[in-house]
Amino acid sequence: DDFAKYVGVVRDLEPACSLEKYLVFPRFFVGGWSPFMASGTEARRLWEDDLRSGRQLWAPPGVKDMTDRWVKMFCSSMNQDWKETLAGMDRVQLGPAGCVTRLHVENAAAHAWHGQIQGRRAFVLFSPREGGNLYAEGSHCDSQDRGQLEERVRNSPVDVLRPGKSLPKFREARARVAVLEPGEILVVPQGWWLYSVTLEPSATLSRRFWNSTNRDGICEELEAMFRERFERAEGVLEARERLRAYVDKLRYKQQQDYSSDED
Repeated sequence: DDFAKYVGVVRDLEPACSLEKYLVFPRFFVGGWSPFMASGTEARRLWEDDLRSGRQLWAPPGVKDMTDRWVKMFCSSMNQDWKETLAGMDRVQLGPAGCVTRLHVENAAAHAWHGQIQGRRAFVLFSPREGGNLYAEGSHCDSQDRGQLEERVRNSPVDVLRPGKSLPKFREARARVAVLEPGEILVVPQGWWLYSVTLEPSATLSRRFWNSTNRDGICEELEAMFRERFERAEGVLEARERLRAYVDKLRYKQQQDYSSDED
Protein backbone atom coordinates (compact mmCIF):
# COMPACT_ATOMS: atom_id res chain seq x y z
CA ASP A 1 0.00 0.00 0.00
CA ASP A 2 2.79 2.43 0.88
CA PHE A 3 4.58 1.78 -2.40
CA ALA A 4 1.35 2.29 -4.37
CA LYS A 5 0.86 5.63 -2.59
CA TYR A 6 4.43 6.64 -3.44
CA VAL A 7 3.85 5.80 -7.14
CA GLY A 8 0.68 7.90 -7.09
CA VAL A 9 2.46 10.89 -5.53
CA VAL A 10 5.24 10.80 -8.13
CA ARG A 11 2.69 10.46 -10.94
CA ASP A 12 0.61 13.41 -9.74
CA LEU A 13 3.37 15.83 -8.69
CA GLU A 14 6.16 15.12 -11.19
CA PRO A 15 4.77 13.39 -14.30
CA ALA A 16 7.43 14.88 -16.61
CA CYS A 17 10.36 13.02 -14.97
CA SER A 18 12.48 16.17 -15.30
CA LEU A 19 16.19 15.89 -14.58
CA GLU A 20 16.11 19.03 -12.42
CA LYS A 21 13.75 17.39 -9.88
CA TYR A 22 15.24 13.91 -9.67
CA LEU A 23 16.42 14.46 -6.08
CA VAL A 24 13.04 15.79 -4.99
CA PHE A 25 11.13 12.91 -6.60
CA PRO A 26 13.54 9.95 -6.76
CA ARG A 27 12.44 6.88 -8.70
CA PHE A 28 12.47 3.62 -6.74
CA PHE A 29 12.02 0.34 -8.62
CA VAL A 30 10.99 -2.99 -7.05
CA GLY A 31 12.56 -5.63 -9.25
CA GLY A 32 12.65 -8.72 -7.06
CA TRP A 33 9.22 -9.08 -5.44
CA SER A 34 7.89 -12.64 -5.49
CA PRO A 35 4.28 -12.72 -4.21
CA PHE A 36 3.77 -16.38 -5.18
CA MET A 37 5.69 -18.14 -2.42
CA ALA A 38 3.17 -17.78 0.41
CA SER A 39 0.65 -20.62 0.40
CA GLY A 40 -3.05 -19.86 0.69
CA THR A 41 -2.90 -16.52 -1.09
CA GLU A 42 -4.71 -15.53 -4.26
CA ALA A 43 -1.36 -14.98 -5.98
CA ARG A 44 -0.28 -18.52 -5.09
CA ARG A 45 -3.58 -19.96 -6.33
CA LEU A 46 -3.12 -18.29 -9.72
CA TRP A 47 0.49 -19.49 -9.82
CA GLU A 48 -0.65 -23.08 -9.08
CA ASP A 49 -3.13 -22.84 -11.96
CA ASP A 50 -0.28 -21.91 -14.27
CA LEU A 51 1.86 -24.76 -12.93
CA ARG A 52 -0.91 -27.30 -13.58
CA SER A 53 -1.08 -26.06 -17.17
CA GLY A 54 2.57 -27.02 -17.68
CA ARG A 55 3.55 -23.35 -17.15
CA GLN A 56 1.84 -22.47 -20.41
CA LEU A 57 -1.07 -20.43 -19.03
CA TRP A 58 1.04 -17.33 -18.43
CA ALA A 59 3.82 -17.91 -20.97
CA PRO A 60 3.67 -16.75 -24.59
CA PRO A 61 2.81 -19.47 -27.13
CA GLY A 62 5.68 -21.67 -28.27
CA VAL A 63 7.97 -21.18 -25.28
CA LYS A 64 9.70 -24.41 -24.25
CA ASP A 65 10.28 -24.32 -20.50
CA MET A 66 11.69 -27.23 -18.50
CA THR A 67 12.56 -25.25 -15.37
CA ASP A 68 9.88 -26.89 -13.22
CA ARG A 69 11.08 -30.40 -14.11
CA TRP A 70 14.69 -29.69 -13.17
CA VAL A 71 13.86 -27.72 -10.01
CA LYS A 72 11.73 -30.66 -8.86
CA MET A 73 14.59 -33.11 -9.57
CA PHE A 74 17.08 -30.99 -7.65
CA CYS A 75 14.92 -30.18 -4.63
CA SER A 76 13.55 -33.70 -4.27
CA SER A 77 17.08 -35.08 -3.87
CA MET A 78 17.57 -32.72 -0.88
CA ASN A 79 14.05 -33.02 0.61
CA GLN A 80 13.40 -29.34 -0.15
CA ASP A 81 10.03 -27.83 -1.15
CA TRP A 82 10.40 -27.62 -4.92
CA LYS A 83 7.21 -25.63 -5.45
CA GLU A 84 8.30 -22.93 -3.03
CA THR A 85 11.68 -22.75 -4.73
CA LEU A 86 10.09 -22.52 -8.18
CA ALA A 87 7.51 -19.94 -7.06
CA GLY A 88 10.30 -17.73 -5.73
CA MET A 89 11.85 -17.55 -9.20
CA ASP A 90 8.87 -15.67 -10.67
CA ARG A 91 8.98 -11.93 -10.00
CA VAL A 92 6.69 -8.94 -10.22
CA GLN A 93 8.50 -5.68 -11.02
CA LEU A 94 6.92 -2.38 -9.94
CA GLY A 95 7.83 1.24 -10.41
CA PRO A 96 6.61 4.76 -11.24
CA ALA A 97 7.28 6.36 -14.60
CA GLY A 98 10.95 7.10 -15.19
CA CYS A 99 12.52 4.02 -13.58
CA VAL A 100 15.50 2.67 -15.50
CA THR A 101 17.10 -0.76 -15.31
CA ARG A 102 20.82 -0.83 -16.08
CA LEU A 103 22.00 -2.49 -19.29
CA HIS A 104 22.70 -6.12 -18.38
CA VAL A 105 22.55 -9.78 -19.36
CA GLU A 106 20.53 -12.27 -17.30
CA ASN A 107 22.56 -14.49 -15.00
CA ALA A 108 22.97 -18.24 -15.47
CA ALA A 109 22.42 -18.18 -19.25
CA ALA A 110 18.71 -17.73 -18.62
CA HIS A 111 16.06 -17.02 -21.21
CA ALA A 112 13.40 -14.63 -19.91
CA TRP A 113 10.00 -13.31 -20.75
CA HIS A 114 8.41 -10.10 -19.44
CA GLY A 115 4.63 -9.74 -19.41
CA GLN A 116 3.23 -6.25 -18.95
CA ILE A 117 0.40 -6.10 -16.41
CA GLN A 118 -0.09 -2.35 -16.06
CA GLY A 119 1.32 0.76 -17.72
CA ARG A 120 3.78 0.98 -20.60
CA ARG A 121 7.43 -0.02 -20.39
CA ALA A 122 10.11 0.37 -23.07
CA PHE A 123 12.77 -2.32 -23.55
CA VAL A 124 15.99 -1.81 -25.51
CA LEU A 125 17.76 -4.99 -26.59
CA PHE A 126 21.19 -5.68 -28.04
CA SER A 127 22.52 -8.88 -29.55
CA PRO A 128 25.18 -10.87 -27.63
CA ARG A 129 27.58 -9.91 -30.44
CA GLU A 130 27.37 -6.24 -29.37
CA GLY A 131 29.31 -6.77 -26.13
CA GLY A 132 32.36 -4.91 -27.41
CA ASN A 133 30.33 -1.88 -28.46
CA LEU A 134 28.61 -1.89 -25.06
CA TYR A 135 31.88 -1.95 -23.09
CA ALA A 136 30.77 -5.17 -21.41
CA GLU A 137 31.86 -5.69 -17.81
CA GLY A 138 32.11 -9.13 -16.21
CA SER A 139 32.03 -12.48 -17.92
CA HIS A 140 30.21 -15.79 -17.83
CA CYS A 141 31.33 -17.64 -14.73
CA ASP A 142 30.17 -20.50 -12.56
CA SER A 143 28.09 -19.95 -9.45
CA GLN A 144 31.04 -20.17 -7.06
CA ASP A 145 32.38 -16.87 -8.45
CA ARG A 146 29.00 -15.16 -8.20
CA GLY A 147 28.26 -12.71 -5.40
CA GLN A 148 24.74 -12.14 -4.10
CA LEU A 149 21.98 -14.07 -5.86
CA GLU A 150 20.51 -10.93 -7.46
CA GLU A 151 23.91 -9.49 -8.44
CA ARG A 152 24.32 -9.19 -12.19
CA VAL A 153 27.38 -10.95 -13.55
CA ARG A 154 27.46 -9.06 -16.87
CA ASN A 155 26.74 -5.32 -16.99
CA SER A 156 27.48 -2.34 -19.20
CA PRO A 157 28.38 1.21 -18.10
CA VAL A 158 26.40 2.61 -21.04
CA ASP A 159 23.32 4.67 -20.21
CA VAL A 160 21.32 4.05 -23.36
CA LEU A 161 19.40 7.33 -23.05
CA ARG A 162 22.49 9.42 -22.20
CA PRO A 163 25.53 7.49 -23.46
CA GLY A 164 28.02 10.36 -23.31
CA LYS A 165 31.06 10.98 -25.47
CA SER A 166 33.45 8.84 -23.40
CA LEU A 167 31.97 5.61 -24.87
CA PRO A 168 32.20 6.24 -28.63
CA LYS A 169 31.87 2.61 -29.75
CA PHE A 170 28.29 2.58 -28.49
CA ARG A 171 27.30 4.56 -31.57
CA GLU A 172 28.07 1.45 -33.64
CA ALA A 173 25.74 -0.78 -31.61
CA ARG A 174 22.47 -1.84 -33.21
CA ALA A 175 19.48 -1.76 -30.88
CA ARG A 176 16.04 -3.33 -31.00
CA VAL A 177 13.29 -1.43 -29.18
CA ALA A 178 9.94 -2.71 -27.94
CA VAL A 179 7.31 -0.77 -26.01
CA LEU A 180 5.06 -3.15 -24.08
CA GLU A 181 1.42 -2.32 -23.50
CA PRO A 182 -0.63 -4.16 -20.86
CA GLY A 183 -1.24 -7.74 -22.00
CA GLU A 184 1.86 -7.90 -24.21
CA ILE A 185 4.87 -10.16 -23.59
CA LEU A 186 8.50 -9.83 -24.66
CA VAL A 187 10.77 -12.91 -24.86
CA VAL A 188 14.51 -12.30 -24.36
CA PRO A 189 16.81 -15.17 -25.40
CA GLN A 190 19.87 -16.05 -23.34
CA GLY A 191 22.85 -13.75 -23.73
CA TRP A 192 20.91 -10.73 -25.02
CA TRP A 193 21.52 -7.35 -23.44
CA LEU A 194 18.50 -5.57 -21.93
CA TYR A 195 17.82 -2.02 -20.79
CA SER A 196 14.38 -0.74 -19.83
CA VAL A 197 12.54 2.38 -18.74
CA THR A 198 9.02 2.64 -17.36
CA LEU A 199 6.98 5.15 -19.37
CA GLU A 200 4.03 5.05 -16.97
CA PRO A 201 3.42 3.59 -13.50
CA SER A 202 4.27 0.01 -14.34
CA ALA A 203 3.78 -3.59 -13.20
CA THR A 204 5.55 -6.41 -15.05
CA LEU A 205 5.52 -10.17 -14.49
CA SER A 206 8.98 -11.57 -15.27
CA ARG A 207 10.04 -15.20 -15.56
CA ARG A 208 13.47 -16.56 -16.32
CA PHE A 209 13.49 -20.07 -17.72
CA TRP A 210 15.69 -22.87 -19.01
CA ASN A 211 15.36 -25.65 -21.60
CA SER A 212 17.74 -27.87 -23.55
CA THR A 213 19.48 -24.89 -25.17
CA ASN A 214 20.70 -23.47 -21.84
CA ARG A 215 20.17 -26.29 -19.34
CA ASP A 216 23.58 -25.92 -17.68
CA GLY A 217 22.40 -22.53 -16.47
CA ILE A 218 19.70 -23.94 -14.18
CA CYS A 219 22.41 -25.86 -12.34
CA GLU A 220 24.33 -22.62 -11.77
CA GLU A 221 21.17 -20.82 -10.66
CA LEU A 222 20.13 -23.48 -8.15
CA GLU A 223 23.64 -23.69 -6.73
CA ALA A 224 23.63 -19.93 -6.16
CA MET A 225 20.14 -20.05 -4.62
CA PHE A 226 21.02 -22.72 -2.04
CA ARG A 227 24.65 -21.86 -1.32
CA GLU A 228 24.01 -19.35 1.47
CA ARG A 229 21.54 -21.70 3.15
CA PHE A 230 24.08 -24.52 3.14
CA GLU A 231 26.89 -22.28 4.35
CA ARG A 232 24.85 -21.12 7.35
CA ALA A 233 24.40 -24.74 8.45
CA GLU A 234 27.96 -25.94 7.77
CA GLY A 235 31.44 -24.65 7.05
CA VAL A 236 31.90 -22.89 3.72
CA LEU A 237 34.12 -25.53 2.11
CA GLU A 238 32.02 -28.44 3.37
CA ALA A 239 28.81 -26.77 2.27
CA ARG A 240 30.09 -26.04 -1.22
CA GLU A 241 31.37 -29.58 -1.69
CA ARG A 242 28.06 -31.11 -0.59
CA LEU A 243 26.01 -28.69 -2.66
CA ARG A 244 28.20 -29.27 -5.71
CA ALA A 245 27.50 -33.01 -5.34
CA TYR A 246 23.75 -32.32 -5.64
CA VAL A 247 24.36 -30.09 -8.65
CA ASP A 248 26.47 -32.77 -10.35
CA LYS A 249 23.68 -35.26 -9.69
CA LEU A 250 21.22 -32.95 -11.44
CA ARG A 251 23.56 -32.62 -14.42
CA TYR A 252 23.73 -36.41 -14.67
CA LYS A 253 19.93 -36.67 -14.56
CA GLN A 254 19.66 -34.01 -17.27
CA GLN A 255 21.91 -36.07 -19.52
CA GLN A 256 19.70 -39.09 -18.94
CA ASP A 257 16.52 -37.13 -19.46
CA TYR A 258 15.72 -37.77 -23.10
CA SER A 259 12.68 -35.52 -22.98
CA SER A 260 15.03 -32.56 -22.52
CA ASP A 261 15.69 -32.34 -26.23
CA GLU A 262 13.14 -29.51 -26.45
CA ASP A 263 14.42 -26.09 -27.41
